Amino acid sequence: MSKDSEIRKAIEKEFKPKKSFDEFCGEHNLVFKEEQPKRKTFSFEWIKAILASAVCVAAIVLMLIPFANSIPVVPPIKYYGEDEVNVVNVSYIKLMEDGILPQSFEDIELYNRIVQIQAQEDNDLILGYLLENVVLYNEDVPVVFELDMVVRSYKGYLFAQIDSFDNLKLAYKEMYEYDISNEMKKKEAYIKFAKNDFEYFITLKEYKSLTEINKDNVELFLEHLI
Repeated sequence: MSKDSEIRKAIEKEFKPKKSFDEFCGEHNLVFKEEQPKRKTFSFEWIKAILASAVCVAAIVLMLIPFANSIPVVPPIKYYGEDEVNVVNVSYIKLMEDGILPQSFEDIELYNRIVQIQAQEDNDLILGYLLENVVLYNEDVPVVFELDMVVRSYKGYLFAQIDSFDNLKLAYKEMYEYDISNEMKKKEAYIKFAKNDFEYFITLKEYKSLTEINKDNVELFLEHLI
């Protein structure tokens, strides 16, 4: 054996521990704690985000409250039938002066009655006006008709024959809605339109069979007599 080999073995023998590390620690009551993982630093960022969202929601609610309070509360409409009204005679001249009747009515001479319709429970509440058996004629227009007309100033007034003015199928000049009945013995036209604060409902009838009720003649009436 070479001298170098002997020297190397001697060094290894000298520095080789006679006991393992665990045995040595056990004999001398040495305990080493395992290194604990570092605790994460507590963050308030998520709390800040939640608080910011809550503040935004509260601000929006506070902004909307004044608008909600400013919305007017519309009371439900009260309806009046024919048995809940009073009628008072009125002059058509007065209605003309008040701008209630169409201008063409200024020359009428033949009619049955013209009345103002009031609520029984409150005579100050005017529901509308009724004109019966009015004959309109203009010598420049080759048609003559008799008509009944309701001028409604209160939407809750349910006058007689109001159902006749539902689902009118024809229109004229985007202002008038009308239809013609199919009954041979009772040929009538039903016309509806609105102007200013009033609604007009006209039942157009033949007068002594002078003018037939048909589409052309009804539109002549609308063009020149209303």
